[in-house]
Amino acid sequence: MIVGSFIDAGMPIDHLRDQIAKLELPDVSLDAESVTRAHLAGTRFIVRYPAEDKARHLSDIEEIISAADLSTRVKERAISIFRRLAEAEAKVHGTSVDEVHFHEVGAADAIVDVVGACIGLEYFDVESVYVSSINVGGGTVECDHGIMPVPAPATAELLRGVPTYSTGEVGELTTPTGAAILSTLASDFGFQPKMTVSAIGYGAGTKELDAPNLLRVCIGTAADADGRHTVDSVVETVAFRLGAEAGSVVVVETDIDDMNPEMLPDLTSRLIDSGALDAHYSPITMKHGRPGVSVTAICPEHALESVVNSMFKHSTTLGIRLQRSDRIKLRRRITKVQTQYGQIGVKEGFLGTNVITASPEYRDCAEAASRFGVPLSRVYDEALRSYRLQYEKESN
Repeated sequence: MIVGSFIDAGMPIDHLRDQIAKLELPDVSLDAESVTRAHLAGTRFIVRYPAEDKARHLSDIEEIISAADLSTRVKERAISIFRRLAEAEAKVHGTSVDEVHFHEVGAADAIVDVVGACIGLEYFDVESVYVSSINVGGGTVECDHGIMPVPAPATAELLRGVPTYSTGEVGELTTPTGAAILSTLASDFGFQPKMTVSAIGYGAGTKELDAPNLLRVCIGTAADADGRHTVDSVVETVAFRLGAEAGSVVVVETDIDDMNPEMLPDLTSRLIDSGALDAHYSPITMKHGRPGVSVTAICPEHALESVVNSMFKHSTTLGIRLQRSDRIKLRRRITKVQTQYGQIGVKEGFLGTNVITASPEYRDCAEAASRFGVPLSRVYDEALRSYRLQYEKESN
């Protein structure tokens, strides 16, 4: 549906065919047809490919994409989507990213869908993606792993922290592949930002539903003179050149001088529970020389209402300052390593395709230290040692 919406918005199917051919997937053909869904017109994108009886691993898919003569940005975006998908599948099935077997989501049509979406973004020169709340559907769905609830476990994991809803329609309205594309590429979720729309496209799904089974894409430029809701192009360029990721956050701040300091740890915990990416406080001197604290929460725009509500409810503040801020961040991945204290997650930070930082997950280390009755530092050091051995083995 995403690729279909780009075709409907004006991307030539022949351009897509030429680009997808570079993946060298055997006997794959692409087509597009005009259809109506609940009396609205759209384009259905069709991928035809021979039956495949062997599931692919992440490394197989990365090899296919990396070897293709596509632009660097298309390949990086596509590989990031599949890595995110692998992380979600690994988590819900209790395995490692490298051991995940991609069945439906590793088939030729899923590879075409992911890479095709990235080709569409490049064709229209899209810098930032904004996504509405996502309808996930309901009921159950039959897949390679058997009968699963809707949203499927991998879909639910991929959409953690994203605004979702269900109208009660029975069926899978968001697949793991679609969830991976949207959650990886989106700068933010919620309402459409202020923009001047230049092209609109409707991508059609296969099913006939009561509501139009269509995905709409609106392509345009930011309307705000100050560039609100968009990441500055310089920031995007720097992040792209470095092999990092660009985005934006909202910084929520307030100064307090009349709150019991014993309540501050609870406040920061509640801010994080409400959707803040981070929260902290520091001592300051306020008017009349009174001691106080400055409380700061950093959150994605879609969590702003929840975070502000939590700040008002759980502190004594009477007012809050807001500031949008661009940011550049490393792409992150959690890798599980085996230690004598059990499996420990290690968070990796990537600059391009290179790991430049890695640190064991605190909660995993703390739980293992408590379970085995050993110092936290010992578990931490053991996890880091195991990771380095594993990383050196994979590098060789």
